[in-house]
Amino acid sequence: MKATTQRTTVTRRDYDADDHGKAYRIDLGLIDARGRAIGLYVRTSVVRVVAVPERETSGNYAFTTAGTYFGVYCQVTRNGDTFGATRDTVLFTESSETVAYVKERIAAAVKRYVKNGAAKVHDPDEPLFDSHIVNHHGDTVDSMRELFDGVSDPENWKNPLEFTVDRKDVGRYMRAIQWFVGGPTFVVRQKGEAFTLGNHGYYHNIGA
Repeated sequence: MKATTQRTTVTRRDYDADDHGKAYRIDLGLIDARGRAIGLYVRTSVVRVVAVPERETSGNYAFTTAGTYFGVYCQVTRNGDTFGATRDTVLFTESSETVAYVKERIAAAVKRYVKNGAAKVHDPDEPLFDSHIVNHHGDTVDSMRELFDGVSDPENWKNPLEFTVDRKDVGRYMRAIQWFVGGPTFVVRQKGEAFTLGNHGYYHNIGA
């Protein structure tokens, strides 16, 4: 589902430090009247939309509901170079929807350029890419969500957390908690290989 907008919470987009976006160039199989190859530049990213206190709302802010999204940006290319008006990065709630969106943009571009006289040399490339991995550890949003859902409050995920995991899993859980609620995740106590971790929770971490 494409991210919707509302006017209750001012938000800011935070692109994960380890995910500056992944870029792809897709061959549309078209040659325009001037002999230029027509393609599509695609950039995917994982975007966290965070709430911003009203007193800090200056500059470029949006009203997208706070949460984690999969972003995709598309722009047509001529001989590999982008041109024309730029588009906003479109946000989706499910990673699979980014591929569907790119397929829509491919179909729209092919239709437009064929109508304008471009020669169809071959079928467009398939948009095969992975927008799931968000850091150098190989974590994905889905894998982190599974960890987070297993230890967060089922009544309200924004509440403080405290849970116990094995030593070997401490790093994975710390990254997952950081991703969804921000703020530091700390060791409450340790007994042998068992580590009890805690986090003050989303409300605390955003200063609510």
